Amino acid sequence: MSNNNNKEVKLKTSLGRMDFVIKQIGKVGVDSGLVWIGDPCYLLQGDRPESVGKDWSEFCDILDKKEDTETKSSSFNHDFGHEGLGVCSSTKRGDGTYPVYGIYEKGDIRKTPNGILIDFEIENMNEFIYKYWNNSGMRKNKSKIGGEKENE
Repeated sequence: MSNNNNKEVKLKTSLGRMDFVIKQIGKVGVDSGLVWIGDPCYLLQGDRPESVGKDWSEFCDILDKKEDTETKSSSFNHDFGHEGLGVCSSTKRGDGTYPVYGIYEKGDIRKTPNGILIDFEIENMNEFIYKYWNNSGMRKNKSKIGGEKENE
């Protein structure tokens, strides 16, 4: 992805306020109206964990029984019962291709991201960052993705 998708922001973290860069790192295709967040090695090697079922049909049955109706998502446990196998979530608009953003410490963009955001329905990423993230501890920063400044 090109650098013109970068957005510099200041977030409040447990270590204090830190400068971050939000960069589009790819897209995720969805054909089931669902996304899975978790370590692929748990699902792609060895026996399939019991908590996800033996096939797609059984997974859907399990998901229907455990899905949080408020958040439209479910957390899955490892076979030994502890959390962390993965999280499955419905998308806001069902099937489609959705942009994925990495959140990096400023000056450290080639490293592992500090966080990842999947955009299911944010029509204007600049507005989202300014409206929601600035109200949750960031300083005002109206620069647009790609460095273009908005009028104050």
